[in-house]
Amino acid sequence: MGRLIKFEVVSMPKLYVVGKSIKLLVKEKMIKEQIRNFWANCLKDGTLALIEEQSEYIFDPSYVGFSIGSKDGYVDYYCGMIMKNGVELPDPEYKIKQLDKTDVAVGWIQGKSLSDINLNAFEITEEKMKIEGYRYTNEWSMEVFNCPRFTHTDDFGDRILDYYLPCYKK
Repeated sequence: MGRLIKFEVVSMPKLYVVGKSIKLLVKEKMIKEQIRNFWANCLKDGTLALIEEQSEYIFDPSYVGFSIGSKDGYVDYYCGMIMKNGVELPDPEYKIKQLDKTDVAVGWIQGKSLSDINLNAFEITEEKMKIEGYRYTNEWSMEVFNCPRFTHTDDFGDRILDYYLPCYKK
């Protein structure tokens, strides 16, 4: 199980998530496997490389898994990157989601594998947020696969996922 090793609330400017997306039924038992397969396909087909070509618009070079729910019991899950204003969609298969300026709780979740870390990333970030006097806005969540924190393991075989939740002070 992942563990929180760092927490902070930062002000995030208006940004854009650009990437490919899939619609997933939240109650689906195979949702984690579907996301894993989606990532494998996006890495294989060059999805992220096309976004990276617009280097002048990259806000953060990390890849992201972005989730935003809908009222019909589904979630739109994006495999992409966080970009600045002016970015263009590299292909009609890509989508863009504007993220308005907001405060964001950032939890650094440490663990041995992504499945280990993701098991409780939302819950422990939200719990720490509440302790610090913030509330989740229920808008979206984002996994940020920072290099080298996530992409390389430390001497103990651990990696760190940055987990973002938009929030407000209660």
